[in-house]
Amino acid sequence: MHEYDSALVAALVEFYDVNPYSEGRRVSNIRIKIPRPQLNLLTGSTPSNLIHTLKDYVWDQGLMSRVIMVHSNERPIIDVFNEPRKEKPVDLFHDIKVINTIVGKFEATKAFGEAMHNWKLVKYSPEPTHPKLKHYCTRRWTHLVKLAMVASIDRGNDLTLTVEDFNTAMTWLLEAEFTMSSIFKEGSIVPDSRTMDEVAHMVKEKGTVSEHLIRNFLRERVPAMHIDYIMKAMESSRIIVPVKVDHVTGLKLFGVPAQQQTST
Repeated sequence: MHEYDSALVAALVEFYDVNPYSEGRRVSNIRIKIPRPQLNLLTGSTPSNLIHTLKDYVWDQGLMSRVIMVHSNERPIIDVFNEPRKEKPVDLFHDIKVINTIVGKFEATKAFGEAMHNWKLVKYSPEPTHPKLKHYCTRRWTHLVKLAMVASIDRGNDLTLTVEDFNTAMTWLLEAEFTMSSIFKEGSIVPDSRTMDEVAHMVKEKGTVSEHLIRNFLRERVPAMHIDYIMKAMESSRIIVPVKVDHVTGLKLFGVPAQQQTST
């Protein structure tokens, strides 16, 4: 979905809720009806692409309240030239084939129902607090039930939701939510912010830099009308700090705060 598609999104919402769905094909004059559709998607994107595609108003709509976003900055170190050959996961293949044959209705144990109700009594704590996750929070109960179903199938074939499945599902949900808000921070970086990062890097590399050199650096990257704004923003937010002032020219000599100089 290279751009927000309202018609497609409306269908995805119905599939998540397992509501009856139908649509017509004008060319073939065929009406397609699915009484209980369900579609689960596992997809990937970058934070910047996600924020660019989904404008602010979309986070108040139905789709993103039905999406569990998993974010990670982990970069595993792999020696691609010396990685030992891994055998095919025979047990995993077997389990997937078995899972594919399982059909039927889930039943919940009394203890599972009590665990879900007790979670409701504490107002689904701990709950994400980011403003864009407000509507997502309204469907955490449903998310947890769906994840518990996955946990149950992973555990066995009895189609029963137990406290063990509740705990597994809760672990998965909270782990995803712990870093979920980082998506908005990384995805909403504006060009001016990236330019400030470049300036800070340049100053940190050189130790101290005269104001006129920073202004010349900015002149090559942003419109002239933005230079004063960026300089003031960087100084007031202490991204760079004045070290001393040349009393002849009135220009400042800038460095970076001590904690940035020693960071890795």
